[in-house]
Amino acid sequence: MTTMSTTSHDVASGSPQAALELSEEDALRADIYGLLAVLLRQAPDAELLDWLSGLEIDADGTP
Repeated sequence: MTTMSTTSHDVASGSPQAALELSEEDALRADIYGLLAVLLRQAPDAELLDWLSGLEIDADGTP
């Protein structure tokens, strides 16, 4: 399983945009889309379910 990170991302392409730096919000959004892609591709394994169960939820209701 790939560890989700909101601090840095490597863009695997040879284009000039490969060195593009993402804002924290955009990096988080990319991580969420990556997680959704994994969940749509296949059923989550025990390691992913364990990681998901450890996520903290903000109680203030903000997105």
